Amino acid sequence: MAPKNRKNGRNVASEAPEGFDISAARTRGEGWAKKEPGNVVRGILLQRVTYEGTDGERAFYQVRLTAPCQCVVGEGEEAVVETLQAGALVNVDELAGMIGLKTYVGNGGEYEVWLRYDGKPKKQGDSWALSGPALKQIKAPVRERVPF
Repeated sequence: MAPKNRKNGRNVASEAPEGFDISAARTRGEGWAKKEPGNVVRGILLQRVTYEGTDGERAFYQVRLTAPCQCVVGEGEEAVVETLQAGALVNVDELAGMIGLKTYVGNGGEYEVWLRYDGKPKKQGDSWALSGPALKQIKAPVRERVPF
């Protein structure tokens, strides 16, 4: 079923120009950051997306790259590794060392994030070793005004 506009019940998907996919517009990226030692993700932190995985709730972040990054583009056997350039929208799996990033999503601020994959998990169930994430505030978060 196509998404509907909550205000008046219209079928938004039927009104969108040809080629626009309303249902995937908020979660589809151009690729996934490749988990490979030395690969760096640097870009504007946009959002955190949660979903039900086989082992419970999982999450990933969407980042608008400000520097080139090795990414996996495509799915299954058609997936290839490409260097995506600044401006590309990429998805980054949330790993154990990144959970704190969620406090910076949706607070009205704008942040540039940097992280580097340092090493593969040593055993099943371990997370990747990371340097970072490090954040640089670009725009201050919105604070609720207190009336005097």
